[in-house]
Amino acid sequence: MNLLWDRYVRVDGVRLRYTELPGPGEDVVLIHGFASSSYTWEELAPILHKQGYNVWTLDLKGFGCSEKPRDGKYDPYSLMEDVVKWMDAVGLEKAVMVGNSLGGGIASLMAMVYPEKVSRLVLINSLAAYDIPHPLIIRLSHFPMAPILARFAVSREVVRYYLKQVFFNSRLVTPEKVEAYYHALCSPGCLYAQTLVARSMTPEPFRRFMGGDYTIKAPVLVIWGEDDNWIPLRYGRQLLEAGLGNGAFVVLPECGHMPQEEKPADTAKAILHFLKDIPIVQIGDVPFCQVETVAGLRQYDSPSSAQAAP
Repeated sequence: MNLLWDRYVRVDGVRLRYTELPGPGEDVVLIHGFASSSYTWEELAPILHKQGYNVWTLDLKGFGCSEKPRDGKYDPYSLMEDVVKWMDAVGLEKAVMVGNSLGGGIASLMAMVYPEKVSRLVLINSLAAYDIPHPLIIRLSHFPMAPILARFAVSREVVRYYLKQVFFNSRLVTPEKVEAYYHALCSPGCLYAQTLVARSMTPEPFRRFMGGDYTIKAPVLVIWGEDDNWIPLRYGRQLLEAGLGNGAFVVLPECGHMPQEEKPADTAKAILHFLKDIPIVQIGDVPFCQVETVAGLRQYDSPSSAQAAP
Protein backbone atom coordinates (compact mmCIF):
# COMPACT_ATOMS: atom_id res chain seq x y z
CA MET A 1 0.00 0.00 0.00
CA ASN A 2 1.28 3.48 -0.80
CA LEU A 3 2.53 4.80 2.53
CA LEU A 4 2.33 8.33 1.14
CA TRP A 5 -1.26 8.37 2.31
CA ASP A 6 -0.64 7.33 5.94
CA ARG A 7 -2.36 9.81 8.23
CA TYR A 8 -3.27 10.27 11.88
CA VAL A 9 -6.24 11.85 13.62
CA ARG A 10 -7.32 12.06 17.26
CA VAL A 11 -10.64 10.54 18.28
CA ASP A 12 -11.62 11.17 21.91
CA GLY A 13 -7.98 11.97 22.58
CA VAL A 14 -6.68 8.72 21.07
CA ARG A 15 -4.39 8.95 18.03
CA LEU A 16 -5.66 6.67 15.25
CA ARG A 17 -3.68 5.78 12.17
CA TYR A 18 -5.40 5.41 8.81
CA THR A 19 -4.52 5.30 5.13
CA GLU A 20 -6.30 6.68 2.12
CA LEU A 21 -5.91 5.66 -1.50
CA PRO A 22 -7.75 8.56 -3.19
CA GLY A 23 -9.99 7.78 -6.11
CA PRO A 24 -12.91 9.44 -7.88
CA GLY A 25 -15.43 6.77 -6.95
CA GLU A 26 -17.36 5.72 -3.88
CA ASP A 27 -15.69 5.62 -0.46
CA VAL A 28 -14.82 2.12 0.79
CA VAL A 29 -13.68 1.58 4.39
CA LEU A 30 -11.79 -1.63 5.27
CA ILE A 31 -11.81 -2.79 8.92
CA HIS A 32 -9.38 -5.46 10.11
CA GLY A 33 -9.90 -8.24 12.64
CA PHE A 34 -8.47 -9.36 15.98
CA ALA A 35 -4.67 -9.20 16.49
CA SER A 36 -4.41 -7.63 13.05
CA SER A 37 -4.09 -4.18 11.46
CA SER A 38 -4.59 -2.44 8.15
CA TYR A 39 -1.69 -4.60 6.90
CA THR A 40 -4.28 -7.30 6.20
CA TRP A 41 -5.66 -5.21 3.30
CA GLU A 42 -2.33 -4.56 1.56
CA GLU A 43 -3.17 -6.70 -1.46
CA LEU A 44 -6.92 -6.13 -1.66
CA ALA A 45 -7.02 -2.34 -1.20
CA PRO A 46 -4.99 -1.52 -4.36
CA ILE A 47 -7.28 -3.74 -6.45
CA LEU A 48 -10.33 -1.74 -5.36
CA HIS A 49 -8.42 1.51 -5.83
CA LYS A 50 -7.45 0.63 -9.40
CA GLN A 51 -11.15 0.33 -10.16
CA GLY A 52 -11.61 3.97 -9.13
CA TYR A 53 -12.79 3.60 -5.53
CA ASN A 54 -11.61 5.90 -2.75
CA VAL A 55 -10.23 3.31 -0.34
CA TRP A 56 -9.62 3.84 3.38
CA THR A 57 -8.06 1.52 5.95
CA LEU A 58 -7.99 2.12 9.69
CA ASP A 59 -5.97 0.70 12.55
CA LEU A 60 -8.55 0.36 15.31
CA LYS A 61 -7.75 1.68 18.76
CA GLY A 62 -5.39 -0.83 20.37
CA PHE A 63 -4.15 -2.20 17.04
CA GLY A 64 -1.35 -1.57 14.56
CA CYS A 65 0.07 1.95 14.70
CA SER A 66 -2.90 3.48 16.53
CA GLU A 67 -2.57 4.34 20.21
CA LYS A 68 -3.40 1.73 22.82
CA PRO A 69 -4.57 3.37 26.06
CA ARG A 70 -4.59 1.02 29.03
CA ASP A 71 -7.89 2.50 30.19
CA GLY A 72 -9.53 2.26 26.75
CA LYS A 73 -12.79 0.47 26.03
CA TYR A 74 -12.16 -2.40 23.62
CA ASP A 75 -15.53 -4.12 23.29
CA PRO A 76 -17.00 -4.31 19.74
CA TYR A 77 -19.62 -1.63 20.42
CA SER A 78 -17.05 0.89 21.72
CA LEU A 79 -14.73 0.16 18.80
CA MET A 80 -17.68 0.70 16.46
CA GLU A 81 -18.31 4.11 18.07
CA ASP A 82 -14.62 4.92 17.48
CA VAL A 83 -15.03 4.15 13.77
CA VAL A 84 -18.11 6.39 13.53
CA LYS A 85 -16.24 9.25 15.22
CA TRP A 86 -13.23 8.65 12.98
CA MET A 87 -15.47 8.94 9.92
CA ASP A 88 -16.78 12.25 11.24
CA ALA A 89 -13.22 13.45 11.92
CA VAL A 90 -12.04 12.76 8.36
CA GLY A 91 -15.26 14.03 6.75
CA LEU A 92 -16.76 10.71 5.67
CA GLU A 93 -20.54 10.95 5.74
CA LYS A 94 -21.26 7.52 4.26
CA ALA A 95 -19.24 4.61 2.92
CA VAL A 96 -19.20 0.98 1.88
CA MET A 97 -18.12 -0.82 5.05
CA VAL A 98 -15.99 -3.95 4.62
CA GLY A 99 -14.96 -5.93 7.69
CA ASN A 100 -13.16 -9.18 8.42
CA SER A 101 -13.77 -11.17 11.62
CA LEU A 102 -13.97 -8.63 14.48
CA GLY A 103 -14.05 -5.91 11.82
CA GLY A 104 -17.10 -7.55 10.27
CA GLY A 105 -18.82 -7.51 13.64
CA ILE A 106 -18.02 -3.82 14.02
CA ALA A 107 -19.28 -3.06 10.50
CA SER A 108 -22.53 -4.98 11.07
CA LEU A 109 -23.16 -3.12 14.35
CA MET A 110 -22.62 0.17 12.54
CA ALA A 111 -25.08 -0.84 9.82
CA MET A 112 -27.72 -1.49 12.49
CA VAL A 113 -27.06 1.45 14.81
CA TYR A 114 -25.95 4.06 12.26
CA PRO A 115 -27.63 2.99 9.00
CA GLU A 116 -27.13 6.47 7.53
CA LYS A 117 -23.36 5.83 7.59
CA VAL A 118 -23.40 2.57 5.60
CA SER A 119 -24.25 2.47 1.88
CA ARG A 120 -23.35 -1.21 1.49
CA LEU A 121 -22.02 -3.86 3.83
CA VAL A 122 -19.44 -6.57 3.14
CA LEU A 123 -18.86 -9.16 5.90
CA ILE A 124 -15.86 -11.47 5.55
CA ASN A 125 -15.80 -14.44 7.98
CA SER A 126 -17.52 -12.10 10.38
CA LEU A 127 -17.87 -12.07 14.13
CA ALA A 128 -21.53 -12.00 15.21
CA ALA A 129 -23.92 -13.44 17.80
CA TYR A 130 -22.26 -16.85 17.87
CA ASP A 131 -21.60 -19.22 20.74
CA ILE A 132 -18.28 -20.32 19.26
CA PRO A 133 -15.69 -22.48 21.02
CA HIS A 134 -12.91 -19.88 21.08
CA PRO A 135 -9.35 -20.80 20.08
CA LEU A 136 -6.80 -21.14 22.86
CA ILE A 137 -5.40 -17.63 22.40
CA ILE A 138 -8.85 -16.16 23.17
CA ARG A 139 -9.48 -18.47 26.13
CA LEU A 140 -6.13 -17.57 27.68
CA SER A 141 -7.13 -13.91 27.76
CA HIS A 142 -9.56 -14.66 30.59
CA PHE A 143 -6.82 -15.62 33.04
CA PRO A 144 -6.51 -12.97 35.77
CA MET A 145 -2.95 -11.88 34.90
CA ALA A 146 -3.30 -12.27 31.13
CA PRO A 147 -3.05 -8.55 30.22
CA ILE A 148 0.25 -8.29 32.08
CA LEU A 149 1.72 -11.66 31.08
CA ALA A 150 0.75 -11.52 27.40
CA ARG A 151 3.95 -9.76 26.35
CA PHE A 152 5.99 -12.70 27.63
CA ALA A 153 3.97 -15.27 25.70
CA VAL A 154 4.30 -13.99 22.13
CA SER A 155 7.18 -14.87 19.84
CA ARG A 156 7.61 -15.25 16.11
CA GLU A 157 6.98 -18.97 16.50
CA VAL A 158 3.70 -18.31 18.30
CA VAL A 159 2.66 -15.86 15.57
CA ARG A 160 3.55 -18.41 12.87
CA TYR A 161 1.54 -21.10 14.69
CA TYR A 162 -1.63 -19.01 14.83
CA LEU A 163 -1.28 -17.73 11.26
CA LYS A 164 -1.13 -21.35 10.10
CA GLN A 165 -4.38 -21.93 11.99
CA VAL A 166 -6.21 -19.18 10.09
CA PHE A 167 -4.75 -19.93 6.64
CA PHE A 168 -5.78 -22.97 4.61
CA ASN A 169 -2.58 -22.79 2.55
CA SER A 170 0.26 -22.76 5.08
CA ARG A 171 2.76 -21.88 2.34
CA LEU A 172 1.31 -18.37 2.38
CA VAL A 173 2.54 -17.93 5.95
CA THR A 174 5.84 -16.46 4.81
CA PRO A 175 8.61 -15.09 7.04
CA GLU A 176 7.64 -11.61 5.82
CA LYS A 177 4.02 -12.08 6.92
CA VAL A 178 5.07 -13.48 10.30
CA GLU A 179 7.38 -10.52 10.82
CA ALA A 180 4.66 -8.00 9.90
CA TYR A 181 2.23 -9.44 12.46
CA TYR A 182 4.91 -9.91 15.11
CA HIS A 183 6.18 -6.35 14.69
CA ALA A 184 2.67 -4.91 15.13
CA LEU A 185 1.96 -7.05 18.20
CA CYS A 186 5.22 -5.90 19.79
CA SER A 187 4.29 -2.22 19.60
CA PRO A 188 3.92 -0.65 23.07
CA GLY A 189 0.67 -1.67 24.77
CA CYS A 190 -0.58 -3.81 21.89
CA LEU A 191 -0.68 -7.18 23.65
CA TYR A 192 -2.30 -5.62 26.72
CA ALA A 193 -5.01 -4.19 24.47
CA GLN A 194 -5.43 -7.48 22.61
CA THR A 195 -6.25 -9.35 25.81
CA LEU A 196 -8.93 -6.77 26.62
CA VAL A 197 -10.35 -7.12 23.11
CA ALA A 198 -10.33 -10.91 23.39
CA ARG A 199 -12.17 -10.80 26.72
CA SER A 200 -14.93 -8.68 25.16
CA MET A 201 -15.58 -10.87 22.09
CA THR A 202 -18.87 -12.35 23.29
CA PRO A 203 -22.24 -12.68 21.53
CA GLU A 204 -23.94 -10.16 23.82
CA PRO A 205 -23.15 -6.93 21.91
CA PHE A 206 -24.71 -8.45 18.80
CA ARG A 207 -27.68 -10.12 20.45
CA ARG A 208 -28.62 -6.72 21.82
CA PHE A 209 -29.41 -5.58 18.29
CA MET A 210 -29.89 -8.63 16.06
CA GLY A 211 -33.46 -9.83 16.14
CA GLY A 212 -34.69 -6.65 17.79
CA ASP A 213 -35.92 -3.37 16.38
CA TYR A 214 -32.64 -2.83 14.55
CA THR A 215 -32.31 -4.05 10.98
CA ILE A 216 -29.67 -3.75 8.29
CA LYS A 217 -31.06 -1.61 5.49
CA ALA A 218 -27.96 -1.64 3.32
CA PRO A 219 -27.38 -4.37 0.72
CA VAL A 220 -25.18 -7.12 2.18
CA LEU A 221 -22.45 -9.32 0.72
CA VAL A 222 -21.22 -12.17 2.95
CA ILE A 223 -17.92 -13.81 1.96
CA TRP A 224 -16.69 -16.92 3.78
CA GLY A 225 -13.56 -19.05 3.52
CA GLU A 226 -14.89 -22.60 3.40
CA ASP A 227 -12.02 -23.93 5.53
CA ASP A 228 -12.12 -21.41 8.38
CA ASN A 229 -11.04 -23.09 11.63
CA TRP A 230 -11.78 -20.06 13.82
CA ILE A 231 -15.33 -19.22 12.69
CA PRO A 232 -16.39 -22.28 10.68
CA LEU A 233 -18.68 -22.05 7.68
CA ARG A 234 -21.71 -23.30 9.61
CA TYR A 235 -21.67 -20.01 11.52
CA GLY A 236 -21.82 -18.17 8.22
CA ARG A 237 -25.05 -20.02 7.57
CA GLN A 238 -26.25 -19.07 11.04
CA LEU A 239 -25.47 -15.43 10.31
CA LEU A 240 -27.52 -15.61 7.13
CA GLU A 241 -30.43 -17.30 8.81
CA ALA A 242 -30.58 -14.42 11.31
CA GLY A 243 -32.03 -12.33 8.47
CA LEU A 244 -29.67 -9.46 7.73
CA GLY A 245 -31.32 -8.01 4.64
CA ASN A 246 -30.94 -8.39 0.89
CA GLY A 247 -27.64 -9.59 -0.46
CA ALA A 248 -25.49 -12.50 -1.59
CA PHE A 249 -23.43 -15.25 0.05
CA VAL A 250 -20.09 -16.28 -1.44
CA VAL A 251 -18.04 -19.25 -0.22
CA LEU A 252 -14.40 -19.42 -1.30
CA PRO A 253 -13.07 -23.00 -1.32
CA GLU A 254 -9.61 -23.87 -0.02
CA CYS A 255 -9.59 -20.69 1.99
CA GLY A 256 -9.40 -19.97 5.71
CA HIS A 257 -10.32 -17.14 8.05
CA MET A 258 -8.82 -14.24 6.08
CA PRO A 259 -9.83 -14.42 2.40
CA GLN A 260 -8.52 -10.88 1.85
CA GLU A 261 -4.99 -12.23 2.42
CA GLU A 262 -5.33 -15.80 1.20
CA LYS A 263 -7.37 -15.07 -1.94
CA PRO A 264 -7.24 -11.29 -2.41
CA ALA A 265 -8.04 -11.33 -6.14
CA ASP A 266 -11.10 -13.56 -5.71
CA THR A 267 -12.29 -11.59 -2.68
CA ALA A 268 -11.84 -8.29 -4.51
CA LYS A 269 -13.67 -9.60 -7.57
CA ALA A 270 -16.69 -10.59 -5.48
CA ILE A 271 -16.69 -7.18 -3.80
CA LEU A 272 -16.36 -5.31 -7.09
CA HIS A 273 -19.22 -7.25 -8.68
CA PHE A 274 -21.33 -6.50 -5.62
CA LEU A 275 -20.50 -2.78 -5.75
CA LYS A 276 -21.22 -2.60 -9.48
CA ASP A 277 -24.45 -4.62 -9.22
CA ILE A 278 -23.02 -7.32 -11.48
CA PRO A 279 -24.54 -10.76 -10.80
CA ILE A 280 -21.99 -12.89 -8.97
CA VAL A 281 -21.79 -16.20 -10.82
CA GLN A 282 -18.31 -17.59 -10.33
CA ILE A 283 -15.10 -16.43 -8.67
CA GLY A 284 -11.86 -18.01 -9.82
CA ASP A 285 -11.89 -21.52 -11.25
CA VAL A 286 -14.28 -23.11 -8.75
CA PRO A 287 -18.00 -22.34 -8.45
CA PHE A 288 -19.20 -21.04 -5.12
CA CYS A 289 -22.43 -20.92 -3.18
CA GLN A 290 -24.47 -17.83 -3.99
CA VAL A 291 -27.92 -16.88 -2.78
CA GLU A 292 -29.86 -13.93 -4.08
CA THR A 293 -31.43 -13.10 -0.73
CA VAL A 294 -29.61 -13.28 2.57
CA ALA A 295 -32.82 -13.04 4.62
CA GLY A 296 -34.89 -16.21 4.66
CA LEU A 297 -32.11 -18.45 3.41
CA ARG A 298 -33.60 -21.83 2.50
CA GLN A 299 -30.79 -23.73 0.86
CA TYR A 300 -27.02 -24.02 0.96
CA ASP A 301 -24.89 -25.80 -1.61
CA SER A 302 -21.19 -26.33 -0.96
CA PRO A 303 -18.70 -25.21 -3.62
CA SER A 304 -17.83 -28.83 -4.29
CA SER A 305 -21.42 -29.60 -5.28
CA ALA A 306 -22.32 -26.37 -7.05
CA GLN A 307 -22.45 -26.27 -10.82
CA ALA A 308 -20.68 -23.65 -12.90
CA ALA A 309 -22.90 -21.20 -14.72
CA PRO A 310 -23.07 -21.70 -18.47
